[in-house]
Amino acid sequence: MVVEIFKTDVSDPGQAEALMKSLKPLATNGRVTFDLEDVDKILRTESDRGIAGQVIRLMVDSGFSCELLYSKETSRHETERVPQ
Repeated sequence: MVVEIFKTDVSDPGQAEALMKSLKPLATNGRVTFDLEDVDKILRTESDRGIAGQVIRLMVDSGFSCELLYSKETSRHETERVPQ
């Protein structure tokens, strides 16, 4: 699995829901979540492969800023820890 974390400017839960529906097909066998409570309005993806370029392109094309903060490939058995 590849875990990628992005800083965004998404602030509305409805916008986040719509974006998740658009982003989900990119996250093969994975998931897409937003944390709008975080100061960086975090978007997190988990996928079989790195999708940062596609995510950023979709977000920008949708009128939002999106910056990759973290990317790590983990094995299926590895517990992934995100830096604080």
